[in-house]
Amino acid sequence: MSVPGGVNSLLLSLSAGVTPPAGYFIERSLRFNSSDSAYLSRTPASAGNRKTWTWAGWVKRSRIGTAQETLFTGGNSNTDTSWMGIGFLSTDALFIGGAVNNFLVTTQVFRDTSAWYHFVVALDTTQGTAANTLKIYVNGVQITIFSTDNRATKTSSSIDLGINQALAHSINAQTVGSALYGNHYLADIYFIDNQALNPTSFGEFDANGIWQPIAYSGSYGTNGFHLPFDDNSTAAALGTDTSGNGNDWAVINISVAAGADNDSLVDVPTNGTETDTGLGGEVRGNYCTLNPLQQGTQLSTYDGLLKVTGGGSNAYNSAFGTIGMSSGKWYWEQTLEALVSQDIQLGIGNRDAPLANFPGSTSRSYGFSSNNAKWNNSASAAYTTSWVNGDVVGLAFDADAGTLTLYKNGSSLGVAFSSIPADTYFPIAGAYNSSSISVLNFGQRPFAYTAPSGFKALCTANLPTPVVTKPSEYMDVKLYTGNGSTQTISGLEFSPDLVWIKNRAQADNHKLLDTVRGATEELESNTTDAEATNADGLTAFNSDGFDLGADVEYNTSTEAYVAWTWDAGSSTVTNNDGTITSQVRANPSAGSSVVTLTSPTGTGNFSAGHGLGVTPGMIIVKSRDAAGPWYVYHKSLATDYYLRLNATDAAATNGAQWGAGMTSSVLGLRASYSTVPGATTVAYCFAPVEGYSAFGSYTGNGSADGPFVFCSFRPRWVMFKETTTGGVTSNWIIKDSSRPAYNVTSGNLYPNLSLAEDDISIANVDFAANGFKIRGTYAGLNASGSVIVYAAFAESPFQYARAR
Repeated sequence: MSVPGGVNSLLLSLSAGVTPPAGYFIERSLRFNSSDSAYLSRTPASAGNRKTWTWAGWVKRSRIGTAQETLFTGGNSNTDTSWMGIGFLSTDALFIGGAVNNFLVTTQVFRDTSAWYHFVVALDTTQGTAANTLKIYVNGVQITIFSTDNRATKTSSSIDLGINQALAHSINAQTVGSALYGNHYLADIYFIDNQALNPTSFGEFDANGIWQPIAYSGSYGTNGFHLPFDDNSTAAALGTDTSGNGNDWAVINISVAAGADNDSLVDVPTNGTETDTGLGGEVRGNYCTLNPLQQGTQLSTYDGLLKVTGGGSNAYNSAFGTIGMSSGKWYWEQTLEALVSQDIQLGIGNRDAPLANFPGSTSRSYGFSSNNAKWNNSASAAYTTSWVNGDVVGLAFDADAGTLTLYKNGSSLGVAFSSIPADTYFPIAGAYNSSSISVLNFGQRPFAYTAPSGFKALCTANLPTPVVTKPSEYMDVKLYTGNGSTQTISGLEFSPDLVWIKNRAQADNHKLLDTVRGATEELESNTTDAEATNADGLTAFNSDGFDLGADVEYNTSTEAYVAWTWDAGSSTVTNNDGTITSQVRANPSAGSSVVTLTSPTGTGNFSAGHGLGVTPGMIIVKSRDAAGPWYVYHKSLATDYYLRLNATDAAATNGAQWGAGMTSSVLGLRASYSTVPGATTVAYCFAPVEGYSAFGSYTGNGSADGPFVFCSFRPRWVMFKETTTGGVTSNWIIKDSSRPAYNVTSGNLYPNLSLAEDDISIANVDFAANGFKIRGTYAGLNASGSVIVYAAFAESPFQYARAR
């Protein structure tokens, strides 16, 4: 618990399974709302070092696409040397600049509101190389690609700049021109005078590769400060500097009063170990908010994404929460701040609940309206009493029992819905009238009324520990440069069993190799060719990678390649679960297996064991010693529908394509349909693992503001296929978080084509801490009305993920 005037607690372990290095936990964050004109202010008594300093802090964004979301500024006149600021542009790029010109603008954009970023800005204008004078780090990694870079003229030659003068400095406010205020949560803010530090002074990577805060142990300099925001005994106390310098900040338009206006919250980057007793405001962690990437266009969400109002056109619209619920017991509250025409709605829904409608409009969304009605599948029924302004409505969702209960001002109104089917559901808030306002609380501040016994606040610390805490031990992406000779590609954290290689620079074929068929035995996803032996391609699988020969499609000198790799277990065994025997190498914990078999002759259904113990979400099947298509089974398609990995076709059916169907133990197949009769065959099988892999679908909207897809993790690799219409623009597409290593994720490779990598903007996608957002109109990703299926693997489970 927070202790007024205290420092970060030294705790022993995390309930969610990841402990920050050195036991350093952040206690509180401070919410800044532009509608409140909220900011902190300080004027140093004397100037510090204007050439050399470091600013560091944690940021959770709560408004995107708006100009000048300011983080930190100093100075008071209209020149590049007398004023300096750090913040976000309307493009959501990070800028550092003066009053007239930007010094740096990142190519990377920052529009993930579901999790926390850690930023470090280090200035040292005395450096002889311009690139060393001003540096930016995000989540422990230096940014080196910029859309604007004026360091050679603006931050070199030992120049004095605006920050660290004996003039007004602001956190969250611009001090030149109009008073522009930011919208974000800030935590653990440092300013170090007279030193340009790298991020290892403030954080380090834990055993799972997650950037975590550590206690800063260095000196601060004259104007240095540390604002942990952990003393919320009064609003003024939030500006207390704990560095020992006494460089306290004035706090303007920020509240610690109980209720919706409280800006001191336990939404923080580190998962705490506090016991959740149902009071709210207890457990530290990354909290659910409303998701601007998944809300109707006629809604406005603001005040830390915890307040919602209707749009000007008086239309039903909804906003989803950032955390999905597939198990457990969860409670949150919605307070009616301004109720007009009884048109505030709230409830839950699965991924298919529409944004341009109210919760309860589909078969798997369940909602309530303020005129004492409950809704499911667009049918209403009377439900207890109506609500009025000031009422606090609580929702208690038991995902295990499949029940949803409404509470009004702390009193249960009875179970409204039962037998809710198993699925992943999201909190949904809706409104119709532009004057209607309601306020959400998922537990980041104390609840107005104690949650029912056993129900928890919706934050990452309360989520179940994922089966796979470090995905890079089971699936990873490896970039390498060819050398035209032989080379070993190493650095993986596992011995790969499936390797998929593509030359990014040339129109070469995709190459798929696995340990069951053996190194050198290659297949090509963009052709129907039979398996070939290539003694100069991939020549061996190693404990942390693989060996290559000099084949041009694997290893041309100076050309860029990508290898997508999976771990499918430690041994290959004979499996007799099906009607025929199969050879299986399986890793059930990671939901991956490689299966080889010989298809029966003639026609008819047969089955083969896959070794996963659960029904696969996707299977890719290819005959080895005979030419033929790559057939793909995907759980989101109707029974017996299939796709072809080597083609752009829409989903099609061909009788009993998948035999008697897929089960937890066997693949359902059919000779002459999914396999060539009598041919040796390979099947790559993948099952969903919560927090690690997901196989699903979404419906395209044809807009550059495309659908958001919740995965329960930050993606490492995603493959897409439009299934409704097919055609030349419905290519399969693969994206990963290394091409490039920042948003927008623009690198496209096409499994059905030999084309080199491209970066067409209409196929852009953002990877978020909890899923992905389509940012383009390319038909293969986002054809209006089309169903697009996807397969995704994680970089980090959402419980621990940082914003990207």
